[in-house]
Amino acid sequence: MHVIEPGRGTYFIDDIVFRDDPRLTPEKLGELTRNRGGSGVATPRRGPDGTWLVERDIFLGKGIPGYR
Repeated sequence: MHVIEPGRGTYFIDDIVFRDDPRLTPEKLGELTRNRGGSGVATPRRGPDGTWLVERDIFLGKGIPGYR
């Protein structure tokens, strides 16, 4: 995935990791939540119609020195 910020640039968005993944260790969770523009860790939930939904927050500029 990519996010295009007008007048700034393009950000490559890496993995989306599901919080209920049995392979997600506390150490890996710590790595994913440090100084980033969003952890990529998401909690799947069922929508009213039974489909799976996932939301991921992205914070542009987080951890980038001099970003206003």
